[in-house]
Amino acid sequence: MKKYIGLLILGGWFSFALVHGQGSPTPKLPADKAGQIGAPLGKIAFIREGDLWVMDWDGKNQFKVVAAQNADGRLSWAPDNKRVAFVRRGTVDLKGPDNLGGQHRVYDIFIGFIDSARTNTNWWYRVT
Repeated sequence: MKKYIGLLILGGWFSFALVHGQGSPTPKLPADKAGQIGAPLGKIAFIREGDLWVMDWDGKNQFKVVAAQNADGRLSWAPDNKRVAFVRRGTVDLKGPDNLGGQHRVYDIFIGFIDSARTNTNWWYRVT
């Protein structure tokens, strides 16, 4: 079965999609499996002081994967065990024309790369 990769560019944002030769999209992970993908054998991902870290199951070989400074929320390993998705939080000041509103908390999803983290903790990108 042939597979094709398409690129959609819209207003400065881009997205890739993998499509099977018959035209049906690649199945997505069901919502009830979110955060349920197992970690690589013996590895644990965790957040320390707003940064994403990985270590062996026994606490040894700790290394920083992402220097985000405000990582927050649930972590999820990618099926290939080479990436970790994480949530990053921030605030935005939203006010309407009547000057009402204020600070609101916002969250975005990011992906950090495990294999390049030992040399570059800034190799991560925003998904949402």
